[in-house]
Amino acid sequence: MAAENFGVSIGAKVAELLVEPVIHQFRYMFCFSNFIEDLKKQEEKLTLAQSRVQNDIDAALRNAEDIEKDVQAWLADTNKAMEDIKCLELEIQKEKRCFIKWCPNWIWQYRLSRRMAKKTTNLVQLQEKGKFQRVSYHATIPCIEFLSKDFMPSETSRLALEQIVESLRDDAVSMIGLHGMGGVGKTTLVKAVGKQANELKLFDKVLMLVVSQAQDIIQVQDQLADKLYLYLQEKSKDGRASRIWQRLKNEKNILIILDDVWKYLDLKDIGIPFGDDHKGCKILLTTRLQHVCTSMDCQRQIPLHVLTEGEAWALLKKNAGLSNESSALTNVAMEVARECKGLPIAIVTVGRALRDYDISTEELVGYAVGLGLYEDAHSIEEARSEVFESIGDLKASCMLLETEKEEHVKMHDTVRDFALWFGFNMENGLKLKAGIVLDELSRTEKLQFRAISLMDNGMRELAEGLNCPKLELLLLGRNGKRFSIEEDSSATEEGCTSADEGSANIPTTCFTGMQ
Repeated sequence: MAAENFGVSIGAKVAELLVEPVIHQFRYMFCFSNFIEDLKKQEEKLTLAQSRVQNDIDAALRNAEDIEKDVQAWLADTNKAMEDIKCLELEIQKEKRCFIKWCPNWIWQYRLSRRMAKKTTNLVQLQEKGKFQRVSYHATIPCIEFLSKDFMPSETSRLALEQIVESLRDDAVSMIGLHGMGGVGKTTLVKAVGKQANELKLFDKVLMLVVSQAQDIIQVQDQLADKLYLYLQEKSKDGRASRIWQRLKNEKNILIILDDVWKYLDLKDIGIPFGDDHKGCKILLTTRLQHVCTSMDCQRQIPLHVLTEGEAWALLKKNAGLSNESSALTNVAMEVARECKGLPIAIVTVGRALRDYDISTEELVGYAVGLGLYEDAHSIEEARSEVFESIGDLKASCMLLETEKEEHVKMHDTVRDFALWFGFNMENGLKLKAGIVLDELSRTEKLQFRAISLMDNGMRELAEGLNCPKLELLLLGRNGKRFSIEEDSSATEEGCTSADEGSANIPTTCFTGMQ
């Protein structure tokens, strides 16, 4: 009995080793359609897996995250596998046309079935590998605050930059203070410092935080945590500070820039270790007040002064787009630069603002000739050419704009507002404002204006009481044909060199004093 059982076991083992492989090989020839069906089924499943992973990748990219390398490799492998499947399917279709159903090529079916079986197994394995827990991670975002192009080196900013970088290299210095009046360019300078520190690889990380006059500790902590990719679960300031402290201690070498500090700030309240607590952490702060640097125990206090007149003029030209040395344009722009008192923020703002109502170019010619702006011109045509050249300069710098009308230009509201402000604050300035109430002008103490605009006022007449003996330009247009000037009005006294009455009904005797 035992011998019989032993014989059965031997027979079963022989069948397992010999018969089953033979059957498996026969399946390659006689189950060709099944292999095709299995391959297509796994191809569809892998396509769905690809789509799911790709959706996760797209969502991660929208959040500025980086894709894990194994996910990228899996995508490459699946794309290659799908391409191989397409090629195999084309080969199957091609070969099928060469044989009729009742006369199959057994060798061809055997070989293709084996290849399809291997491809199917590969597709199943790729599906298993594609079950990722996550496809991305938080990317190291470039410090865009240090990409400012506004920095224009001046003598004082270049010296301050050199001193700051030198201090950053000094292991004995842990805190640096940059002080200067508001608008002098402290923020722009420390951005340049951050950019240079990154380029020179002085620190592993460079972070910039805005403190501001409010000095809100929670808000500063939020800025710092955001840039460190740190989630703060704690609600209290002290708890948040402890968490930030632990995180910063893990940084080997870091520069933290604190911009716009107005008073003493205890960095431990924020959670910033430095000095003996963290030799690898350096602080650079900016402030308007030098005593803040002293109270913060800055080992280096670096001043930043205003621009020289030449530097201010160069910065204004750069931002206003002035290139041609047109005397009429240059003189005004240089006066603007002087009025900005060497403050870069004012110069940049004004310069960019100099970059509507359609104005006839012929009207501008009339004003220019009447005001004697081109006294060297020997004829109206010569003066017109010079005016058109100046108009071209103004268009090139965007101080005047093109219009749909030919031989017309317009002025942006910002440029106009600045011109009005600047003109009004000049000695014997301008009073140019459409729709002005005449009574308001009459009651004004300062009547030594050189130019007045009463355009679009809606008044019927210019009555007595407008005493402007230094008047050079008077604009009265768009008041209607019924508008008139009383002949004894002292607004037309000697000195007025140009007037635009538009369609107004004005006796010629009113202009007997004009030059």
